[in-house]
Amino acid sequence: MLNYISKNRRIKRDIGVIITIIILPFLFYLYTFIPNEENRLWKTKWFTLDSGYFEDVYYYCWLLSCKILTLSMLTIWYISCIHKWKIILLVPLFAEINKIFYNIDYSKYNSVNNAFYYSILFFVIYTYLIIYLSKKLNYNKTKKSTNELLNNEINDSIRLLNKIDLKNYRYLKKEIKKLKHKKGKIEKKEYLKELIDLRDRLSV
Repeated sequence: MLNYISKNRRIKRDIGVIITIIILPFLFYLYTFIPNEENRLWKTKWFTLDSGYFEDVYYYCWLLSCKILTLSMLTIWYISCIHKWKIILLVPLFAEINKIFYNIDYSKYNSVNNAFYYSILFFVIYTYLIIYLSKKLNYNKTKKSTNELLNNEINDSIRLLNKIDLKNYRYLKKEIKKLKHKKGKIEKKEYLKELIDLRDRLSV
């Protein structure tokens, strides 16, 4: 029952990530609703947008949309990544955040004033949020589950040693030795599959 609930949660989590990835390109094109005219100022009932240094509002919003899309995709990659090296993704994440603040600063002052400091402040808060979300979605548990399954299969194979005769023992020793040499050259899932196949042949 617990395995079913856990599996159901993983499916919902993965569907949520997939839907987000599908929606993002459509959100990117929201900038096309801005009048494509050579105006530096766009006024609406709710806000006023000034492109400042940039030639027009349309181009300015397109530029920001590109940066935000890149930032969003990197964020999803970080959150759903199961490897420890995902911390490296924080470098391009900071780069994109920095570009966004630089563009905003340029639009306001026609120069870079405090963009870098604002970038650092926002990056610290943003990093905390995505690390929390990554732990909450628990993608790293998938990798741990694979490792636990691998260890269980190894233990089961060792227990079989007590139930086989000398001839099968020699065969097992030879096959495990071959598999041990291949371990560094193949993926864990493939290694696990071959180990299971070996166990099944010995169980016959």
